Amino acid sequence: MENWVEITIHTTNEASEIVESILLDYGSTGVAIEDPTTLEENLHDDFGTIVELSPADYPEVGVVVKGYINELNFDEETFKRFEAELLALGENINIGDFFKIETTIIQDSDWENSWKDYFDILNIGEKNSLLYLYGVNMKILKINIL
Repeated sequence: MENWVEITIHTTNEASEIVESILLDYGSTGVAIEDPTTLEENLHDDFGTIVELSPADYPEVGVVVKGYINELNFDEETFKRFEAELLALGENINIGDFFKIETTIIQDSDWENSWKDYFDILNIGEKNSLLYLYGVNMKILKINIL
């Protein structure tokens, strides 16, 4: 079973798009950006969806950019090149005094099953079911009929 490397970079909003691009260049299969300005947006819609975000899940300053790379494609040498490229970026763009890179190994089995933690199925009779989504960082109260 393959593992994944979650790379977390705490940087400025100004540098976040370039950091995202660098992650993708190194083979990231996805990128997530935790930007506290999201807390200021109106995320409610006209269909009854209510989204609640917790400020505790966002950095106080800057943004957090996360990328996910297969462990087989991201060894120590690759990490050193990646880190050097990000630090070189700081010579041209403000990456923040709080700039930090962290890595975490995530087991593939976690990916295969973790999505199930955010879905519930409610069977109504023999032929009808409701599938609804909820999350740790947000509460979605919209219910979709399958």
